[in-house]
Amino acid sequence: MAEPQCPQETPPSPTSKQILLSQAGAFEDDQEDLAELRAAIYKERGRSEAEQAD
Repeated sequence: MAEPQCPQETPPSPTSKQILLSQAGAFEDDQEDLAELRAAIYKERGRSEAEQAD
């Protein structure tokens, strides 16, 4: 006769802090690519990244 199976516990849901850190960590290796992307966006807009104060 088979032994009764215990229901498996679901793992705890990640906290909002854990979610934020995992999302931020996703870009860790992309810093150079993101800098190039940002520069291309501003170049296409026809303005510099830093706005001049009046």
